Amino acid sequence: MKSPTTRKRLRQIAILGLPVLRADSLFNATLIRYARDCGHWEFVFSGAANVKTFRFLRELDCDGAIVRIISPEMREEALRVGFPMVNISSWLEDAGVPAVRTDEDASGRICAEHLLAKGFRRFGIVRMWGGWFAKARSDGFLKLIEAAGYGESTSLFEVHASSLAVNRKEMERFRAWVLTLRPPAALFLTDDETAPRFVDACLAAGLRIPHDVAVIVAYWRQTSVDCEPSLSHVDVAHDVLMLEAARRLDRLMKGDTRGLRTIFVPPRGVVAMRSTDTLAVDDPIAAKAVEFIRNHSGENINVKTIAARLSFCRRTLEEHFVRAMGLSIHQFLIRQRIARANDLLQAEPALSLREIASRCGFYDARHMKRMLKRDGTSGPVR
Repeated sequence: MKSPTTRKRLRQIAILGLPVLRADSLFNATLIRYARDCGHWEFVFSGAANVKTFRFLRELDCDGAIVRIISPEMREEALRVGFPMVNISSWLEDAGVPAVRTDEDASGRICAEHLLAKGFRRFGIVRMWGGWFAKARSDGFLKLIEAAGYGESTSLFEVHASSLAVNRKEMERFRAWVLTLRPPAALFLTDDETAPRFVDACLAAGLRIPHDVAVIVAYWRQTSVDCEPSLSHVDVAHDVLMLEAARRLDRLMKGDTRGLRTIFVPPRGVVAMRSTDTLAVDDPIAAKAVEFIRNHSGENINVKTIAARLSFCRRTLEEHFVRAMGLSIHQFLIRQRIARANDLLQAEPALSLREIASRCGFYDARHMKRMLKRDGTSGPVR
């Protein structure tokens, strides 16, 4: 007679810094799925990231923990805990325990790439006081800007208070500084905590976003306060980060202590929103044409009507545009229409080709399909 199968013991896991009992974020959903399907875990404690909860960990009968270490005091308490843990925070450069964190340097670089591709050549960096991540992000941003040859046209604004304590004096100092950036310029914010306040300060100073100052932030939490205009930001791949942290903790709990170096998870890219939805053009005549085309590309316009609507001589307008943009007005207009068509082809619910062509300023669906095929940037046209 066969003996009954012994049920595998569930490992006891603690979480500090994440509300793990709610599966309403990529962090939590990934962690809960791993616990259920791979780790054979159960969560016995979930608390805030502070010194008190780290001390409480020493009293728990746990097999492991995933934590956010955000101060030297927490690091000291973490080192006294008698079971494996993995840190997922970038507040400290060295958290004292194995860590899985976002590649903050790469986050800064891809923000710089996004702005350079938009044609920006003048930049401002707003670096928050406090966590190591802010310096890592700004260093990555600045390195790429300098490599592109625009280091001397980049200005740094360092906030002298924590993100929770940015006061009126700091914001007045910021407004005076941001007005020294000659439009069109781009602003890189290293932290999302007070990003809306800096956006509001730009608007209060009379700067149009994104036309005078485009704004991008290295991180934007789903729970962050709303911001208008919507902020372009980095997709930091929360699901990949948490999956790597869970796998690392699993190996540590099984006694595998090899390769305890920090794992850096690269961001997926930039989520482009309205705050960078522009092109930087120094020539004021060409800039007006670019803005007009971007706002009216879906209408029945051509070079002649653009010049008339802007009250410019057609030849003068075309000369300024080619010199500033490196392509003709007609070529730019077609590119804008193609970009809009590609967006609408992916829209849900699906639109007819006739409707898309009409919305994008093409003569008809046949004309649009011919332009898309010639461009070669779109997928198969349904």
